[in-house]
Amino acid sequence: MDERHFLRDKNFEHLIRSHQDRQPDKAGEEYFAFDRSSEPRFESPGEGRKTKPEDELGSYSSKADRPSDSVYYQSSALIDFFHLVYKRKWLIALCTMVIVIPVFIWLMTVTPIYETEASIIYEETNDTAFLLDLGQSFYSKSAILNMLEQIKSRSLATEVAKSLPEEIVRTFKLPEQPDKNFSRERFIAASIMNNLDVQNVRGADIIKIRIQASDPIVAKTIADAYVDHIIDWFLQKNRKEISNIRNFVESQISVFQDKLGKAEEELLNFKEQNDWIKLSEASSEVLSSLTDVEVAYTQAKTEREVLEQRKRYIEQKKQELLPSLVVSDNQAVQQIKRELVTLERQYAELQQQQGPDSQKSLASLKDRINRTKRELIDELMKNGVRENLADPLSQIRYLLQESINLEVELESYKAREQGLRNTLNEQNSKLQTLPKQELELARLIRTKEVNDKIYSLLLEKREEARITEAGKVGDVRVVDYADLPDHPIKPQKRKTLSLALALGLSLGMGLTFLLHSLDNSLKTEQDIEKFLDLPVLAAIPQIASNGALHRFGKKQDPGNQYLVKTISHIMTQSHIFEAYRSLQLNFSFFNPDKNLKSILVTSSSPGEGKTLTALNIAQFYAREGTNTLLIDCDLRRPMIHHAIKLDQSPGLSNFLADRAAAPHSYIQILNSDQFSYSLSVLTSGTLPPNPSELLKSKRMADLLAQLQEAYELIIIDAPPVIAVTDPILIGKKVDGVLLVLRSGKTTYEAAMKAKKILENSRIEIIGCLLNDIDLKNRYGYYKNFYYYSGKKAVQSGSYHA
Repeated sequence: MDERHFLRDKNFEHLIRSHQDRQPDKAGEEYFAFDRSSEPRFESPGEGRKTKPEDELGSYSSKADRPSDSVYYQSSALIDFFHLVYKRKWLIALCTMVIVIPVFIWLMTVTPIYETEASIIYEETNDTAFLLDLGQSFYSKSAILNMLEQIKSRSLATEVAKSLPEEIVRTFKLPEQPDKNFSRERFIAASIMNNLDVQNVRGADIIKIRIQASDPIVAKTIADAYVDHIIDWFLQKNRKEISNIRNFVESQISVFQDKLGKAEEELLNFKEQNDWIKLSEASSEVLSSLTDVEVAYTQAKTEREVLEQRKRYIEQKKQELLPSLVVSDNQAVQQIKRELVTLERQYAELQQQQGPDSQKSLASLKDRINRTKRELIDELMKNGVRENLADPLSQIRYLLQESINLEVELESYKAREQGLRNTLNEQNSKLQTLPKQELELARLIRTKEVNDKIYSLLLEKREEARITEAGKVGDVRVVDYADLPDHPIKPQKRKTLSLALALGLSLGMGLTFLLHSLDNSLKTEQDIEKFLDLPVLAAIPQIASNGALHRFGKKQDPGNQYLVKTISHIMTQSHIFEAYRSLQLNFSFFNPDKNLKSILVTSSSPGEGKTLTALNIAQFYAREGTNTLLIDCDLRRPMIHHAIKLDQSPGLSNFLADRAAAPHSYIQILNSDQFSYSLSVLTSGTLPPNPSELLKSKRMADLLAQLQEAYELIIIDAPPVIAVTDPILIGKKVDGVLLVLRSGKTTYEAAMKAKKILENSRIEIIGCLLNDIDLKNRYGYYKNFYYYSGKKAVQSGSYHA
């Protein structure tokens, strides 16, 4: 079978330099070449493609054609990321579940909230101009912002709460022990206000009313009730404005009805007593003219009073939004007012004249009056904007506009009333020339006719007001009633679960990277090469032992932990076996001119697998037919005898203490019937009180010299470098030291300290062995470093990958 062993670049460059110093031998010598992946591989001359030393670049014509290291390291970084995530998968899963499970339980138990929406539109109407016989509207424009606040008010919410059906009221959770001042309507109104949202559609007069409730029917019922109450509320508000004017007209009707009745009675009594008195034709003309003027005067006075009634209503609406309109101190306004009064007086006087010329003059004068009114309105608006519109809310401007319009019309009617009064006084002076009895008759006739005409006019206005009031539909119209919601708006289960999952994963990933940043252990060959600048001779995968321990049924014996992890219990085609084969090959390249006769196996700290490594190296070489001796020089915590079930004593310490004994009498033989090999083992012996004194003795040096003559390879298991000085004492007597580092356990500081101790003692370091790599988690990273035979890896009681 082909033997392919993948090593890291720095380690391999070290081996290449050693290899280039020698010529390839005949059969059995191994050559190396590069494949397309830029990873080194070894091939036996008898298998695969033979290579020559000058063909070490393989299929690449030059080094420039080889893939750059940056490409590899970018791929390696991505692989490391996925490895880190996979390694901490249970932490990530735990963090995710810690967040997702409570959120899921909350979603399953929380009361769902439904939302529905109704919409209304505000439409301006004008229903009061009929009362004033004016050419422009006095009704205020849209006041959307005020309307929004009115809809949000507690008074409207209370009215809605009172109108709800009893089955809807029962859905509200009332206090079990309310206080004496508790009101169910106020409580429900407060609850409704907390779940009410009113918004104006931008650029339109449409208002959307949103209601939230735990029951969809409750939400729809409350929203529809709000719409109905808003419609009714604004209808009553608008009708109230018309009703106020109608009530005023009716009160005037009552007054003039009494006056008319009294005037008719007085006229009748006078004629009965003075039936012989008649008015002359001239007196009748004067009386007719005087009557028309007085009717016009009374009508102007009545309409002025109607305007004042409406102005009081507008001022009441303004309340604190705007101070009273005070512009009397403005000189320009006063000048225009005086001009308007003069024009109105002239117009009233001209109306009494007859003829085509007077009609043309009236039309011209009417135009001048209208222009003067517009000038007065503009001046008042300028003054009003300057003095009263600091608040940017638009409805204040509308209220001010309406108030200004009323003010202008009032001034106009006052001027007309004054002009008619002056004309009336002039006509009265003409009537005073009549005889006393004719004057009295004229007065009674005039009073009766004036009251009759005014009374008829008021009756007409009252009927118009009633018709308008009955037909009033309000300024608010329904656009859409609320729909019955079919799904809750919160909680949004899918979105909430997605956020919880994302938060859990983020927390898990954050903790993963935090732990990774705090973890200063060496994990990969790259870490060792980067921080220690030492070649990695082999990377040993993790060896599982649970199944084997259960099979052997010896959990209480610590030796079983080593027994099932040794080469004897590992399949020859496994990754572990191939890793030790790679280690054997790298040993052969360490010094091509001189074979390694003695190797000390140590580590930086306890628990890094040096004993198992030493045992497996010795067994591997023994299986290959090499005469191998394994020495347990850990005289403080020996484990070799536990691992292979041999006697601890007599052993090394006994030999060093017994100066007359021969070495071979202390050496035990480990035979393997399964693989037909034998391994010589020198156990630790009895634990001495002074291990260092024994190991640095001349007898120890002589022993190693004798044993190197008798054996082809000696593997020595020594204590950790940092813990004691024993490895230093022995390391000076051997050909080289193999430093065992455990993946994910050996820290950078410990490994660097061990390296410095060995280098400062001038001890030859062959390289490092990275132990206990978790292939299950990092298979994608390490799979190219070992040869795979194509057969499925089988756990032979001890191994799984």
